Amino acid sequence: MVAGDAAADSKLMRVAALLDTDPSRAAREAAQILKDHPGHKAATLLLGTALGSCGDSAQATWALAGLAAAHPDSALIQLELGRALAAQGQDERALGSLTRAVELEPNLAEAWRELASLRAARGDDKNCDLAYANYCRLAPPEHHLGEVAAALENRRFGAAEELLRR
Repeated sequence: MVAGDAAADSKLMRVAALLDTDPSRAAREAAQILKDHPGHKAATLLLGTALGSCGDSAQATWALAGLAAAHPDSALIQLELGRALAAQGQDERALGSLTRAVELEPNLAEAWRELASLRAARGDDKNCDLAYANYCRLAPPEHHLGEVAAALENRRFGAAEELLRR
């Protein structure tokens, strides 16, 4: 690894830590890393994720679509692209990206959760429940109570009951 890449990787760790607390700042800092290191895969992924967290799904999709085309076998990139596409209402493309994510990494709990959410919104209860069951099986136990509450709120009583049995 060259010195510039080590410095970028160090900055990326700090940017990743900002995603949950300050996504706007994370987006700005990821963009700066990309100015210094054009085409940096992780910086582009962080930029797309941060933009999506800020509600700029169009720019997130733009950043992530090129990355997904260059790295079609990355489950994490497919997940983030699927989230951005879903936020734009591009359900078919989002389903394709999220399905690809779980094909690549069947243990990627968040991709199953996103699939369940998208299928629920489309009224596809059977496939929603299957995706949600996979999420529940894979998600850390502390996430389950929040998921029970969300299932009840969305009137997904069968999924809530299944969660409570675990």
